[in-house]
Amino acid sequence: MRASDFRRLQTKLARLTQRQQEQLVAALTGEKAKQAPKMLDLIANPARCPHCASHELWSWGSSGGLPRFRCKQCKRTFNAVSCSPVANIRLRQKWDQYLRCILASLSLRASARACGISLQTAFLWRHRFLALLERHKPPSLEGIVEADETYFLESQKGSRHLSRPARHRGGRSKYRGLSHEQVPVLVARDRHKVTIDAVLPSGSLEAVSNALGGAVADDAVLCTDGSPTLAAFAMRYGLIHEAVSATPGARIRRGYHIQNVNAYHKRLKEWLGRFHGVSTKWLPSYLTWRRYIDQGGHRATTRAFMQYARVA
Repeated sequence: MRASDFRRLQTKLARLTQRQQEQLVAALTGEKAKQAPKMLDLIANPARCPHCASHELWSWGSSGGLPRFRCKQCKRTFNAVSCSPVANIRLRQKWDQYLRCILASLSLRASARACGISLQTAFLWRHRFLALLERHKPPSLEGIVEADETYFLESQKGSRHLSRPARHRGGRSKYRGLSHEQVPVLVARDRHKVTIDAVLPSGSLEAVSNALGGAVADDAVLCTDGSPTLAAFAMRYGLIHEAVSATPGARIRRGYHIQNVNAYHKRLKEWLGRFHGVSTKWLPSYLTWRRYIDQGGHRATTRAFMQYARVA
């Protein structure tokens, strides 16, 4: 299949109902899965010791289907996933099928049914696998960089001890406009579609600097909507700053705009809608998940995903 045809197919997948998504995953993970490489074959051997970072390793037999190694420096033994978020997870024969569910953005219940695991296991696996992605940050932003904030209603979904009265089905904020109940998420994106995002503890300059400091090239042009905090950030790091208006008809000035990052905000919120609310506690994991799918495109495969389990 040509790459253009595959991209069109991907856009159509987003329109599938949940039942259709489950049927599609079942079809993809049926007879085809028997011919696919074993999940253990997708995990590359470690390049260094996860305990002391030494590169002097010995082969030390195998255990659980994975070869083990011993470090010549600290004398400790390990395998390719030791000290990684997926260490000690069992049922490895179902990892490939579960990762296909992650790449298809299926719900927990749909993933549990497709893989034949419990709902609690599906939840734990989701956040263990997403933790793999969080260990690998995207490269720095270069050229024209667009940055803007978007806001999500603070959520304590799944918590047994709420710090406020529960909202009915998510509910709404008690306050109009921005308030302490709104969680700011900063997204910066260059014209090469490299994206960096972060949940900000506040809208202060220090919070923005912790999220973007050192992640934007020195010769980059930072485009914003005129936010004083982002303007102060550009001044602190010596970046060229271009403030554009959000008024219709004046959103592009000398070729500078923030429409790419605003479009990413829209796709992000539409994608999160399928989960019917995401706890603020787990929001960073979901941001990483969406960024991987957005940047990976047709290259977002289980093989590429599992390479993140390797001890770098």
